[in-house]
Amino acid sequence: MDDAIIKRTQSTLGKIVKKPPMTEKLLSKPPFRFLHDIITAVIKTTGFMQGLYKEEELNSENIKEKDAKMAFLQKAIDVIVFLTGKPLNVKTSKIVAGHEPEKTNELLQTLAVVIKGGADSSNAVQRVLNGEKPTDDKEKKEEKKKRKEHKEKKELNKEKIQENEVQEKHSTKSVDRDRSKDKLKEKSHEKTKDGEKRRHREKSKEPAAKESSSVVKVRSEEGMSRDKDREVGSQDKLKEKERKHRSKDKDKDKEKKRKEKHEKKKVEESSLPTEPAVEAAPALDDVVNGAVTAEPESSLTPRPGTAKGGRKKRNMEGGEALF
Repeated sequence: MDDAIIKRTQSTLGKIVKKPPMTEKLLSKPPFRFLHDIITAVIKTTGFMQGLYKEEELNSENIKEKDAKMAFLQKAIDVIVFLTGKPLNVKTSKIVAGHEPEKTNELLQTLAVVIKGGADSSNAVQRVLNGEKPTDDKEKKEEKKKRKEHKEKKELNKEKIQENEVQEKHSTKSVDRDRSKDKLKEKSHEKTKDGEKRRHREKSKEPAAKESSSVVKVRSEEGMSRDKDREVGSQDKLKEKERKHRSKDKDKDKEKKRKEKHEKKKVEESSLPTEPAVEAAPALDDVVNGAVTAEPESSLTPRPGTAKGGRKKRNMEGGEALF
């Protein structure tokens, strides 16, 4: 163990407690009897921790068991911790076993500081006798601290929430304004687009309308020409029909006249008398030789006087023989 720790214990607690003496041998590995004598000496000389122990506990002969020794030391430690409010990093089991002597010296040094500070130990003693533990107080303090921190955090969070709400309101207002502006811009843009589209449609419709009007005009003209052609064709057909009808009528009239003429001719031929058979003409040699003698004219039978015969006779008298 470091000699500086021993010297610090001697310079602090050694001035308060004269017996037992603070030797290096005892402080390098403090036994329980040595520590018990220091605590009882402090109570007698300073009155510090008065009433903490019972009468039989002040006699070291009555404390032989390890648990009793640990309980004796723990009471003194709890009073010191209640007064200082700081935990001591010591364990009674290690102290009783003679281990960690430097921490035992730190306990003795803290005891000297509390005594020199003139702190009233009666309240701390009563709390220990009531069964309270510094750990409970510590826990309470920690719990109180945690509650305080939680409250502070809650308030901070509340403030932050309020700030966030205010910021959100401002941001939502600004966002709403921006959105309304964007909507107005979009609407104006859409209107301009619609106007452009409408103008484009109107422009595109103009040539289409012109083209459609020209097409309609051409079609109407074509229809009119077709109608005229149909009328002309129908008139031509009518004329052709009339011509054919007239030609048919003419043919019929001609045929009728021809038939009438033919029938008339038949009737005339049937009304004429039958002519006698014409004798054969004598041969030329017989005529020359005189073999054939001419018959007197009186022997010839006269023909009836018909129109035809009359014409022939007149012709013969005129010197023209018509055969």
